[in-house]
Amino acid sequence: MAELLSPQAKAQINQIATNLEADTKAELAVVTVPTTDPAFSPKAFATELFNIWGIGKADQDNGLLILVSRDERRVEIEIRTRNS
Repeated sequence: MAELLSPQAKAQINQIATNLEADTKAELAVVTVPTTDPAFSPKAFATELFNIWGIGKADQDNGLLILVSRDERRVEIEIRTRNS
């Protein structure tokens, strides 16, 4: 994890994720990394991480991963849909 977020920002994101799941059953993960593996583009890294972590329920449209890759200056968003 890249230390891109202050402790206060992390706490706010965690609270947002908790509230989101309580209100909607959606699962949110926010990940910051200094860089992605050279074998993976930020998009491929986000997709792989999303699938490995199993964010969201397979039978629902309720998973969301936000990846921030500092060195690539990229933000990738992965969502679970019924077709993914």
